[in-house]
Amino acid sequence: MKPGNKLIYIIILSIIFIFCIISCKKENNEATENQPVSSTGQVVFWVSEDIGYVNLYVDGVNEGTIKGYYNSGIPECGDSRCLTVTLQGGSHSYTATSNIGNSTEKFSVIDGACKQIKLF
Repeated sequence: MKPGNKLIYIIILSIIFIFCIISCKKENNEATENQPVSSTGQVVFWVSEDIGYVNLYVDGVNEGTIKGYYNSGIPECGDSRCLTVTLQGGSHSYTATSNIGNSTEKFSVIDGACKQIKLF
């Protein structure tokens, strides 16, 4: 093989090699880039004494009514006497209304955590 042909052969092989590397897909990265990341936390809203029903709005959305009270410490998320809401991580606000008045506050949700908020 002539020296000039060797150089052309090496260049062609190099181009094919580079093309193969560039055209390879990273399938694992593509799959995770298109999937949403779960970034939610929970908030349990509660009252410690019987003040009647408490209507709760979070970010302007009616999340439900607290119909009971919790007077033995601090409740965990999901307690049936309280109201637990799952929210995106970040800043939020709530408004609670009852027969003793209204309360509006801002709060933050941490991803994967349970936050306890005592009302009134």
